[in-house]
Amino acid sequence: MKRLFLLLLTVLPLSVMAEEPITPPSDRPTRTMYANVTSTFYNYTTDTSVEMVLSGQDVYIQGLCLSYPEYWIKGTMNAEGTITFPQRQFLFLNEGYDDYMETDYSYPIYAYGISPDGAYCDFKMHYDYDTDTYTSDPGTDLTEVADYYGSLYPNDRYTNITISSSSPSEEGGTPTVLPDGLKVKPYTLSAMEWTQGEITYDAGIAIDGTDAYLTDFCMMAQDSGHCLKGYTQGDYLIFPAEQYLDTYEDDTTPATHFFVYGADFDGATLSTSDLILYYDRETDSYTASAGIMVSMGRITSSTVSFAEFLTGVVFQGEGIEGIEAPSTFPKGESSDKGGASPLGGNEGGYFDLQGRALKTSPFKGERGRLRGIFFQNGEKLIR
Repeated sequence: MKRLFLLLLTVLPLSVMAEEPITPPSDRPTRTMYANVTSTFYNYTTDTSVEMVLSGQDVYIQGLCLSYPEYWIKGTMNAEGTITFPQRQFLFLNEGYDDYMETDYSYPIYAYGISPDGAYCDFKMHYDYDTDTYTSDPGTDLTEVADYYGSLYPNDRYTNITISSSSPSEEGGTPTVLPDGLKVKPYTLSAMEWTQGEITYDAGIAIDGTDAYLTDFCMMAQDSGHCLKGYTQGDYLIFPAEQYLDTYEDDTTPATHFFVYGADFDGATLSTSDLILYYDRETDSYTASAGIMVSMGRITSSTVSFAEFLTGVVFQGEGIEGIEAPSTFPKGESSDKGGASPLGGNEGGYFDLQGRALKTSPFKGERGRLRGIFFQNGEKLIR
């Protein structure tokens, strides 16, 4: 992805000297390794695969400049394992036509090191022979810079870089998928999203015993088909924080892994928690106790990054009267979940909101402590 870095009142004609991108020797083997990188401009931490070539003391790395992962940078390693990547390494020439300014543009993109005080310098990394790990020097970050007619415009700045042979630690495993056949009750989600403003769309909640599932609770969940899994506790549904939602990558974008949190964020301070939904029987609605954050990578003390952030979240149902009475399922026959009821005979004809037959009355014995909405012979029972 090649970005146009700047908007200028006037566009000056450029004359750029021909430069060639760095390429490693073709006769040297390429090794795939994994980099964990923090973007300080766009506030996210991600894992991405990189290619490395060693040729004598020379070290070549492809993919460390996240905006331009197809290009290489080159450094030289000394006897102590310090690798120096000279500043102003040519990546590519960005050329095109600016429709707004109605003129051609052409400017080179370079890789620089940058010091904590913002001065451009060589970029340095250190190699640990014992752990086979490369880490960036705390005194330098890596940055991509456009040289536009002699003026330098940084695009992004990468810090806390670690390259190792192990697979990415950022991956969250397997996202949750709704169990086959589980009935989902439709809800309308309304909230404020930090970048989109007021939003409204269809979501869903499913309950299976004490397990709870939240579907389509954000745009990214709708795109992925994945959901959150939690548990019921009285009138509350609790979804543990840091559930893995999905990953995104394409031919030019490094893998980004998304996690979900209950969170409060005032623009400066972030606090994360489990996502808790409170159910109001009278209105058939769930209200979130905090915002819903979809984070680009796991939240750490040094990163505040999100792809979506919803506040004032309410899931509004169709109302109790709008629910088809589950007691329309005859005794011993299959429900919407498919298959015969695992409870066998349904003495008294009791069903819960999800259409599951209850073997005994929810108002007697051990079940007498249950709270909720039930149906018997088509009539609604609330306690």
